[in-house]
Amino acid sequence: MKKVAVALLFAMLATFYANAEALEPQARSIILPHMQVQAKHRQYSYLLLKQALAVSSDKFGPVNIIEQTRDSVIKRQLVELNEGAISVAVAMAETDWLEQAQVIRFPILKGLASYRMFFTRADRITKLKSVQSLAQLKQWPVGQGDGWSTNSVLQKNGFNLVLGTKLNSLFKMLQARRFDLLMRSSYEVQAELPHYQVEMPELRIAENIAVFTYLPMYFFVAKDSDLQVRLEYGLKQLEQSGLAGELFSQYFSDTQAFIEQFDANVFYLSNPNIGCDWYENDEAYVLKQIKKMAQNSPVDIGNCLHE
Repeated sequence: MKKVAVALLFAMLATFYANAEALEPQARSIILPHMQVQAKHRQYSYLLLKQALAVSSDKFGPVNIIEQTRDSVIKRQLVELNEGAISVAVAMAETDWLEQAQVIRFPILKGLASYRMFFTRADRITKLKSVQSLAQLKQWPVGQGDGWSTNSVLQKNGFNLVLGTKLNSLFKMLQARRFDLLMRSSYEVQAELPHYQVEMPELRIAENIAVFTYLPMYFFVAKDSDLQVRLEYGLKQLEQSGLAGELFSQYFSDTQAFIEQFDANVFYLSNPNIGCDWYENDEAYVLKQIKKMAQNSPVDIGNCLHE
């Protein structure tokens, strides 16, 4: 009888835990794309995303975050987002993304990507020092990646672009003199200079020139995804608690100091991908450093022709 009673007890407990587990909300899988980059903005963005999902779990339920292992380019990620192969992507505000996906209107990098610097070769430094106007800068061919959001910014502003595929190939093209300038964000320059100088000792920063164009980076989800509401809620919670600002400082305070090292001639470009009100809507989240540059802009920050 004792054995029967014990067996019945275990059977009852097993039934109880099975029913309890059934009542627990099932974790939702969130699939993220993988991009192999030297700069730390991807790592930071994913950590911010994970924190936003964590602080919203009581309201929206648990998640299981999965990062793909194969490398993916930004152009492919938009396709995968709409196919359901990934759940969230990180991208600049660009026409295709804004039309084909839902944007979470929280500028992840606080506008830091808006300050653009240039890589060049050592043999071009002296000649580049003579660049004193935007018209002179436009005479220099600029290397860009296929699908980069900054392509339309430069093209609409009259630059001559030479397109490549992956970032590694662009540095090889710069080395092979296919173009003379490669435009990158400050945090990318900071990370990529020591990495690529190993095989390209002649790689230099064009310290006397820079571009400012408001380039907000956002999280994007598919058009039919309900994640937009959750992420907006989670990100606002992080901002209000101060955790978002603390995380940003941990990753990018050195980049802000890095920018201040250079006395560059800053040229201002309008961003045709965003409307006039985008910067105004984001301004509360934008860095003081970037706000100061925006206030000095002699051109419309966004595309005001279609407002």
